Amino acid sequence: MAEEVVQVNHRHLVLTIDEGLREIFERNRFLLKEFMDEAVRIVQEYFKKKYKVPLELLLVCIHLVRG
Repeated sequence: MAEEVVQVNHRHLVLTIDEGLREIFERNRFLLKEFMDEAVRIVQEYFKKKYKVPLELLLVCIHLVRG
């Protein structure tokens, strides 16, 4: 099974929502998608400008944790 896994260089990027804004996102869940879409757009734009490399694939997930 290990030989079937494709080795890919990758980086993790974690974006957090300030505790003061969490209530807004909890009441307006649709804003989470807009937040993620904008985060993807910003990261893609950064790599395109700085490294002249288009990013074809970004995996974005939300992990909501209440502490």
